[in-house]
Amino acid sequence: AELSIGITTPANGTTVNIPSLPAPITVAGTIEVLYVTNTEVEVQLGEGGAWLPAIVTGSGQMRSWSVLGQVAASGPLRISARVFGRSTAGNDLVATDWVTVTIADVIPPVLTINTPGDTFAGDGRVSRVPVSVDATDSLSGIKTIEWLLDGVVQITESFTSPFPTHWSATKEVWIP
Repeated sequence: AELSIGITTPANGTTVNIPSLPAPITVAGTIEVLYVTNTEVEVQLGEGGAWLPAIVTGSGQMRSWSVLGQVAASGPLRISARVFGRSTAGNDLVATDWVTVTIADVIPPVLTINTPGDTFAGDGRVSRVPVSVDATDSLSGIKTIEWLLDGVVQITESFTSPFPTHWSATKEVWIP
């Protein structure tokens, strides 16, 4: 008896671009069965994720399978597939395959400056100006915020994982 499985979509080492989370992802491949009955294919998205039953189509020695799953985060993703079968002699068989892909966040973060608006009129002296901002990044989260004045970084704020998806703050900036 012979039983094998292969993942053909997505290909190992590729990047899958997604516009939002959770994102649908189709995983597909083939199984080869020789003197095997009662085949069942399952796919796992990520380590420790639930095993999803795949739909197997075709008959004969080579068959296709596919499953539609949901991706919850950007970054590296290991996709595993396994097929179970029973040989005509009554022995249980299993074959596995896996690929690693990168789920890419293709939507840039959004930053909105709420105050002081488009212009600020000073009186010729150094002034403290409150600057209020909102930032959002619904997929990857916000890792760093840099406050610049005339192209020079004045303040840097960095965040650690899990990165926030929304952030608001008001800082005082000295304007000459």
